[in-house]
Amino acid sequence: MGDRGSKVLAPAPSGVIWSAGQKVEVWWGIRFNHGGGYQYRLCPAHAPLTEECFQKLPLEFVRDQQQLQWNNGTTLSINGTFVDTGTLPTGSTWARNPIPRIDFDSTSSGQPSGWTGCKMEGGVPVGPGCRQFDPPCSWDRGWYPQPPASTSVDVEGDCSGDWTGGVIRDQVVIPSEIAPGDYVLGWRWDCEESSQVWNSCADITIID
Repeated sequence: MGDRGSKVLAPAPSGVIWSAGQKVEVWWGIRFNHGGGYQYRLCPAHAPLTEECFQKLPLEFVRDQQQLQWNNGTTLSINGTFVDTGTLPTGSTWARNPIPRIDFDSTSSGQPSGWTGCKMEGGVPVGPGCRQFDPPCSWDRGWYPQPPASTSVDVEGDCSGDWTGGVIRDQVVIPSEIAPGDYVLGWRWDCEESSQVWNSCADITIID
């Protein structure tokens, strides 16, 4: 499955400096949408970059500050869905991926056999069952093929499906009691449609 990033990636100082107790902005974007939820965490840069280390410092979301930002700079504040019950580590907060996954048929996206809530017509998924939940932007009226293809099962709407039109912006809180120093910011996305877990990271510095 490839090499461990914690073993083969050299430190890459970003120049980003955050303060203890500060609310900071973080972004992520989708290429292939598998639903699920995500979390931001910290691990001291000098420590082994293990899941155990990152689980010690999960970051709390500022729950009224979730936004979508399109590639043209347009932003939309949305009501995020956050979960802190039954989570790991206990009491930590995860955010739901706010972009609804588009389902295709009974063979390609993990739906039960005989699933009829979504069908393909002319290469385009149609029917309300094609999306996991209502898109967060009111003007999303349906799905269209991923350019440059004219027909494809890899589709997106204005804020749905395999959405490459923008990014998801959140604010998280740096703990006020955290020790100053160099840290690795970890982002973990646990997919719902599959057993996949995606991770990304960035080097940051935290000061008093």
